[in-house]
Amino acid sequence: MNIQRAFFVIVISSAILLSACGPQAASIRQDSAALAQALPDLAYPIEAAGSGTAQLIDGLFEEPAAPGSAAIIRIQLGTAQVFGDVNNDGFEDAAVTLVVDAGGSGTFTYLALVLNQDGTPQALPAVFLGDRIAVQSLSIQPSQVVVDLLTRAADEPMSAEPTVAETLTFNLSGDQLVAAD
Repeated sequence: MNIQRAFFVIVISSAILLSACGPQAASIRQDSAALAQALPDLAYPIEAAGSGTAQLIDGLFEEPAAPGSAAIIRIQLGTAQVFGDVNNDGFEDAAVTLVVDAGGSGTFTYLALVLNQDGTPQALPAVFLGDRIAVQSLSIQPSQVVVDLLTRAADEPMSAEPTVAETLTFNLSGDQLVAAD
């Protein structure tokens, strides 16, 4: 009997705590956690992949640069990630970076938006941000993703460390990100 009472008290206490947080707050936390867990194993539409899609496994995709080539193209999930409801549907979405190493001197960074479609993550086509840049932050606003990054002045060589601050804004238009004017 005491075990049944203890169980009842735990169930009621949990329900009270969840209702105090609000159903939307609990749902958003669950959305973000599930989405964050899915990001390293998603298929990302990206032009750098031979097929146009990079199916990441544990945050990494690799393929030969050309048929029979020893050179490898690597596409990795970057460290810049942010969560927010970009399309105002009540579900947390994610903006992430993808870093492409095609075996040469360049390291190409892309921005990918992952929409949470009723609990199913759907990556939109990635957009190119730059070569050998340093993403400082990402933010999600209604219908927009903002990227703060460091790049180089036009007269600087690509070997120079990026020090020029730049902010890029992308609007969500249908199922793609489009650079804002």
